[in-house]
Amino acid sequence: MADISTIKRARFKEAETARHRFEMKKIREENQKQRQEIVENHDVSIEKLEKTFKTEESKEKIQLERELNFIRAKYAEMKRKENSRFEAEIRDLRKAHDEQRGEVTNSHAAEAETVEKSHRNFMENARKKFLEEKAKYETS
Repeated sequence: MADISTIKRARFKEAETARHRFEMKKIREENQKQRQEIVENHDVSIEKLEKTFKTEESKEKIQLERELNFIRAKYAEMKRKENSRFEAEIRDLRKAHDEQRGEVTNSHAAEAETVEKSHRNFMENARKKFLEEKAKYETS
């Protein structure tokens, strides 16, 4: 009898081992299936995120380009105004310089004329005195 119970026990053990292997295989397959579903869901989520990111990125680039163009246009207008103001300032400075130069030239010419008149008067007076003194020596 011991042989029969040993045989029964061996069959039972074999049956339990087979059942256990079957259950483990079933659990592994279920886990593999769940893992595959999760991976696929994550892949879809990542694709959506990438698409959203690219869309947002392109929107941001467009917005930045608009702002850059606006700033460039504003700068160009400001530069044009400053150049115009600068040219007007240079024109005014040149005009003022020419006027001052003219005044200085006139002033120097008048001063030179005054000095020349004074010199002529001095020379005329010196000539008269010379002639008077010469006349004194000739008459004496």
